[in-house]
This record gives sequence, structure tokens and C-alpha cells, in this order.
Amino acid sequence: MKLNELKEKLLNKKWDLSDLIFLLLFIFLGCTFLTPIAGVPLGTIAFLFLFLDDESDIEEELEDIKQNIDK
Repeated sequence: MKLNELKEKLLNKKWDLSDLIFLLLFIFLGCTFLTPIAGVPLGTIAFLFLFLDDESDIEEELEDIKQNIDK
């Protein structure tokens, strides 16, 4: 996966409050056990690795959005 694809997925993702809480939790834990310089990227990578949706889920979500727009 290229960085541009990852950036587009993150920008188009529907962010819930729980997603933001988990992201901040992983960053906090990364900064606690590592330095903040390494903790922020590693916490973000851990969040993406554990919570990033599969391609099929993203495609289904886009189809739902398109159907709602057409209505």
C-alpha cells in the first residue's frame, strides 16, 4: 500500500468517537513506553494495523454513500 493510498483512506474514513479515542490511546501508550518522537508514529501505525478496514468494507461503504446521494 502506497502512502498516497493510505492518506486517501484516512481522509475518506468515517471517524467515530471510539476511533479517535483508540488512536489517542495508542499514541499515549507509544509515548509512555518510547520517546514521543517514536511514540506518535508507532502508535498511529499500531492503530492502523489493528483497526484499518479491509478493502471490501471500504468499497461497501462507498457504495452505500453513492446510493444515499442518489436518493
